[in-house]
Amino acid sequence: MRDEGIGRLKKLGMIASGALLVLLGVVTFWLPLPIGVPLILLGSPLLLRHSPRARRWWRHARKRLPWR
Repeated sequence: MRDEGIGRLKKLGMIASGALLVLLGVVTFWLPLPIGVPLILLGSPLLLRHSPRARRWWRHARKRLPWR
C-alpha cells in the first residue's frame, strides 16, 4: 500500500516536471538564447509517458494535422 502511494507521487512529480519544462520552453522559445527548444524536447517525453491526457491529445493531434 505504501509503494502505491510512492508510485503515484513519482508519477505526479514526473508530470509536473514535464509540464514545467514544456512551459518554460514555450516562454523562452522567443529569446535569443537557444534554450526553448531543448526544454520542450526534454519535457514532452515526460508528459507523454506519464500523462494519459497528454497521450490522448497527442494521438488526436497526429490524426488531425497533415505532417505525415
